[in-house]
Amino acid sequence: SNSVLDLLLNFSAIEFVTNLDNVVFELAKEGFLGHTLKKEAKKLCRKSYYVNIEYANSYNAMVVSLGYFIVLFASFFGGWLYIYKQQRIGEYLCHQIFSQFGDDILPMLGTFTGLFYKHTKTFGDRASYRDDQPGGPLLAYCKNETRWTLSLTKDLITDEWNPCNWLAASSESESYSILSTTSSPWVVNTPSNRVAPLTHH
Repeated sequence: SNSVLDLLLNFSAIEFVTNLDNVVFELAKEGFLGHTLKKEAKKLCRKSYYVNIEYANSYNAMVVSLGYFIVLFASFFGGWLYIYKQQRIGEYLCHQIFSQFGDDILPMLGTFTGLFYKHTKTFGDRASYRDDQPGGPLLAYCKNETRWTLSLTKDLITDEWNPCNWLAASSESESYSILSTTSSPWVVNTPSNRVAPLTHH
């Protein structure tokens, strides 16, 4: 959900679905669904069900209940952990994006127009994208400046890509998807930090 209102609407939908069977049962009991269903619903209301005390307090019942709980908890936690891990490495993001920088301010930016493919290396716990050409540019996240950047060369000291040594960068963003930054201005790394328009597909 993107807002508190969306979250409340989602919970309202869940509440409606969970109470749907109770509403149908009440309608049947009042006779709105026919005389036969009314009779059966009334009969169910008058019945009582008892749990065997010896069985309820037995060791086997406790072990079975605990086993069910552990299995369900492990299943839900394992599923959540798998989804979380896949989300952290950007598995659910686009595997390729088309990027086009405006070349009005810096003509060389126009040469970086084309497809960027999702890279195996992550930066700032976010996916990165590389041009498929040898030594091509990198679109990645600079955690120190909290922005997505376009960098061209590796760090001369560590021989590693450094997204914080950028040529162009987005506005400050904590988004895990670079596509969310296309609605805000990008800047070129010049003394004046002039705006460079960016489009994507």
